[in-house]
This record gives sequence, structure tokens and C-alpha cells, in this order.
Amino acid sequence: MKNKKNIGLLAALAALSVMACSWYAAPPPPYVALPTPGEYFTTNDSDMNLWNGSASVPFPPGSVITGLSPEGEAAELTELIIPPTINGVAITAIGNSAFFQDWGEANRGSLTTVIIPAGIQIIGNMAFLNNSLTEVTIPGSVQSIGSVAFQDNFLTEVTIPANIQSIQQQAFQNNFLAEVIIPASVQRIENFTFTNNNLTEVTIPGSVQSIGVVAFASNLLTEVIIPASVHSIESQAFDSNPLTEVTFLGNPTTVHDWAFNPGGVDIVTGLQNVTTPPPFTFVRVGQGWELLED
Repeated sequence: MKNKKNIGLLAALAALSVMACSWYAAPPPPYVALPTPGEYFTTNDSDMNLWNGSASVPFPPGSVITGLSPEGEAAELTELIIPPTINGVAITAIGNSAFFQDWGEANRGSLTTVIIPAGIQIIGNMAFLNNSLTEVTIPGSVQSIGSVAFQDNFLTEVTIPANIQSIQQQAFQNNFLAEVIIPASVQRIENFTFTNNNLTEVTIPGSVQSIGVVAFASNLLTEVIIPASVHSIESQAFDSNPLTEVTFLGNPTTVHDWAFNPGGVDIVTGLQNVTTPPPFTFVRVGQGWELLED
């Protein structure tokens, strides 16, 4: 009798063990991040404008996110997953200064991650200025990124959509970007766009025609290739980089004396006096530059 009880007890324990193992073996369902609730945002109709560097462009039809509601502020969000619609209306833009609180380190916003849905066409001026962003997802629907949109954050990488039409000045200034690929839809790299990052590599496409003031200054670039399409490089565009080699695939019409400081005037003089067809490669020699002869 005693043995039968022991056998029954062992059988029960074995069954429990099998159940426990099967429970642990079942993988949990994948985590799906849900959009931030619509009531956390304030919106209005598309009555805003974005300055694109030469003209004031109206925001597209739809609803524009203009900021956080009192409920959104109270939530103290660090992750923002912008919904594609709010109250049944498509969100087509993130408004000017939407998530900017104030200037200065003491007033830095708490956002560390932002996911922007497909359908957003414009990211407004100063939209995410002075937050704590380390990661941002920009969808292919975005056509324009406004001035100072992501300035003063902690971004280490960003993927710029292939069909973007304009990236305005200071858009990514004062971050920690190590590499950036500029898509072939961009024709001008605006003033201060990538100033003061950690760029060690940059790809400038053949669509770019001009590079603005201080556009890539204060980075870690050691080499740069200027495509033949570029006709103008403005003052201090590549200033304060440890550049050792600059290659021109064409001969720009205008290169400012200070574009490749220190000693940038050597490049300007070299390009003016060259008698052979491009490409031309200049190498750093002391505080100046010399044209590398074939």
C-alpha cells in the first residue's frame, strides 16, 4: 500500500514537472510597441508654414502635431511612438517646436527614442530641439526636415530617407553622429547641418551642388570626396576636422579660402592653377595643402 502511494506521488510530481517544462518552453509573444495615446498630443489643421531656406512652404493637408497635451506632459515620456492618425485624421506633419521645451541643459527634454510613422511628410523647425534622443526612425514619406529640428540631442546614427527634398540648416548640429549617408535627392547641404558631431565618414552624392557655411565643421573626418556636381563650397565648411586628404572629382567654381582650414587657401590656389583634368587630390603637409601629382 505504501509503495502504491509512493508511486502515485512520484507520478504526480512527474506530471507537474512536465507541465512546468512545457510552460517555460513556450516562447512569450513578441513585444509590440503601441503608439503613444492620441490624447497625449495637441494637434491643429495644416495652417502652419515651414521656411525651406528660400520660401515659406505650407504644411500638407491633414493634421499637424503641435506638442504634448497636459496628459502627455504629466506622463513624462521617454519613448514617443507617434500614431499615424488621431481621432480618425491622418497625421502628416510634426509642427514647429512641437517637442522643444526650452534652451539649455537644465531644460533638456526627456525624450530618448522617437518613432515617426509613415505618412509624415514634414518635420518642422526646432521640432525635437534640446531633447535626449539617442535614436530616431525617420520614414521614407518625410520630404523635409526643418531648421534645428534635431539639434542638441545625443543621436549616434540616423538614416535619412532616400527621397527627402531638403534638410535645413542646423538640423543635426551638436549630436554624436559617426557616419551619415546623404541621399541623392539632396541638392544643397545647408549651413551648420552636421556641425559638431563625431563624423568619421560622410558620403556626399552627385546631386549636391553646394555645401554651406560650417556644414561639416568640428567633426573627425580624415578624408572627403567632393563630387563633380559641387560648384560652391562656403566658408569653414570642413573647418576643425583632422583632414589629411581631399579629393575633387570636378573643379568647383567657388571654394572659400577658409573652407578647408587650416591652410585652405592652398587648395583654392591649387584649383585655380591646375592645368590637368580632374580628379584632383590634395594632401595635408604641415599646416597647408599640396596637390598630389600623378
